[in-house]
Amino acid sequence: MKMMNQEIEWKIKQMRQKTFESANKCGKLLAWQMKKRQKLNTVTNLEVEGRNIQNPAEIRNCFQRYFKQLYTQGPLKGTDLDQFLKTNGLQKISQENKLMLNYKITEQEIEGAIQNMQLGKSPGPDGLTSRYYRSLKEWLIQPLKEVCNEIMEGRRAPESWKEAYITLVPKTETEKTQLKNYRPISLLNVDYKIFADILAKRFKKVLMEEIHKDQAGFLPGRHLSDNLRNIIDILEKLEVNINTKAVLIFVDAEKAFDNISWSFMKKNLQGMGVGQGFENGISAIYSEQKAKLIVNNVVTEELKIQKKGHDKVAQFPHYFLFWSWRFC
Repeated sequence: MKMMNQEIEWKIKQMRQKTFESANKCGKLLAWQMKKRQKLNTVTNLEVEGRNIQNPAEIRNCFQRYFKQLYTQGPLKGTDLDQFLKTNGLQKISQENKLMLNYKITEQEIEGAIQNMQLGKSPGPDGLTSRYYRSLKEWLIQPLKEVCNEIMEGRRAPESWKEAYITLVPKTETEKTQLKNYRPISLLNVDYKIFADILAKRFKKVLMEEIHKDQAGFLPGRHLSDNLRNIIDILEKLEVNINTKAVLIFVDAEKAFDNISWSFMKKNLQGMGVGQGFENGISAIYSEQKAKLIVNNVVTEELKIQKKGHDKVAQFPHYFLFWSWRFC
């Protein structure tokens, strides 16, 4: 028994050594790992309008049409938006917050954003990873600061900031033959994400003051458990006061992140008086966006993104929270 345990121990050590030696080499181990991952994300057939589609080119076209429709903004009446915001608009932010949103971006903010980037994530279309920016930050912070501040002053953002790849990940425990069951994950360039992260951190401070305490998601110091406790307290009170009328409503917005109107958010920001510099920054990261889908390792034709939710960078929930709160 002892000899058997020693033999197993020795084989485990050999396997670890082999894995370590082969981890960064083009060989059988890497090929096996890639093949396994590709198999999980490979779409072999789709059910569309009663048809079973198995041809790879047709599958790509189906995804292309579906997401083109999803990201195309329908007709919006400016007068309707103005009327809604006139009745339900947010209050103007304080002068102190306005100054905070619009002051020049500092080297410390850029370095902080670089350090916050997760390593090992897939890069955007330019191929530059967060590790690249972290390793060379000593040389990159200054030019990044200049570009970011020029954009805040009204200069156009680099064309590369408008580009993205979108990979499709099937939702767990759903039918993989249905288009709606694939979650789009955007691969964005890291310099774009650095700028967006800085703006999001500033905006989060404003949201802490503007968003009601009952909104528990996406803000520091607030937790879902708080609202669960509130619901339990309400139910217990209703058990005692049986004549009190009450309704609990659960709302699940389909493709919520992907259906945010940039025009609506822009008018909200203007109504809050966030300032021209911050408006310029938000406009740079959300207007004139375009993307290409990656379906079964093949890149599709370019899509125009007319709605805001295609990016899944970490700071996005703060903008989604700002948008969704208007309807509460």
